[in-house]
Amino acid sequence: MHPENYRHRGNGFTLLEVILVLALVGIVGTIAMFGLLNLTRSFTFVKGSGVATAKAQLAMLRLGKEFVGIKSAVGNATSLNFTAVRPAGDVNHTVAWVGSNLLFDGDILTDQVLNFNLSYYDTYDGTAATNWGGASKIIGFSLTVSGPEGINLAFQTRITTRNTP
Repeated sequence: MHPENYRHRGNGFTLLEVILVLALVGIVGTIAMFGLLNLTRSFTFVKGSGVATAKAQLAMLRLGKEFVGIKSAVGNATSLNFTAVRPAGDVNHTVAWVGSNLLFDGDILTDQVLNFNLSYYDTYDGTAATNWGGASKIIGFSLTVSGPEGINLAFQTRITTRNTP
């Protein structure tokens, strides 16, 4: 046999070349599909985590702003009834953890709440109490919410009240 017999005749591709190209395209497509799937899962997780974090931070900010103005209060570890000083006059409010919701004056402040805890302090370095006392001037509160894929997001802060005696 002479090499002339094995020369590529015509302008098309051989069957072997077509099969190799299809196999390579299939492999690259499979890798790209798994990469895109992971990218989609990551985006969904980050978006859900961002939404849960934003809701919890908004709830913490609102409570912090309301607690600063406390004049008097009655509370325990999961609820607080308080009177806040406002320019137009004193206003009564209630914060309570009911089921999976954190309520402010009966309205849902945030949902998917796994834990809400209030602690009361006479001094910043003092011992935490579970009930509001006559000398309480600082409120510590923590909030744990359920994030995406079972991840729990925890937030906590302390607020010094301005108007308590």
